[in-house]
Amino acid sequence: QISQTDVDVVIITDCRFQVELSTFPEAITIRVINRDLPTPMNHASETELLDFVPDYFLDNTAHALKYGHIEQFVSTTLLSLPCFQPHSV
Repeated sequence: QISQTDVDVVIITDCRFQVELSTFPEAITIRVINRDLPTPMNHASETELLDFVPDYFLDNTAHALKYGHIEQFVSTTLLSLPCFQPHSV
């Protein structure tokens, strides 16, 4: 359904399987990590993407990420990417 819309940007907040990632080959991927959490369980939804290397990492260990950090990441990193630049008509 997403591919049939006129939107320029789609945000998918949770992706746990390779087949989900492969649906959007041009996706910008971000992994939020938290070293305080236990090791993932032995379920495919928790382990299948452990070796996947995303475009960006955000470290939330000790709940370090605050709104200002995320806002800065979006404004200085994501919004500078070509896909977020205005299209010429």
